[in-house]
Amino acid sequence: MSLKDTLNQEDALNQEDSLNRKSSSNQPDSHQTSNVSWNSNAGKDPLDRNVCICKKVTRRTVIDTIKARHLTSVNAIRCFTEANTSCGACYDGVKELLDQTLAARNSG
Repeated sequence: MSLKDTLNQEDALNQEDSLNRKSSSNQPDSHQTSNVSWNSNAGKDPLDRNVCICKKVTRRTVIDTIKARHLTSVNAIRCFTEANTSCGACYDGVKELLDQTLAARNSG
């Protein structure tokens, strides 16, 4: 599965999850931080969607930084982008972007 397919699938799941939470409760969306929710990314190019909501770091920023600085760890990504330096919920997304970018670099 390509990175774009993965991002599109992730976006669809996030939108479905958000709708399910809103319909089952009148509580605020549990993924809201500073008035930013998962749905704030709706309609954007998949690479321009936030991977880190707390620090507002996009997938494109993470991928471009990995490529430009030849990063090989999530810790290095934290240093250069601030992604995954707050609540930690985006670790899996950042790690997946790292793994996919490194795999693409090694195969090409």
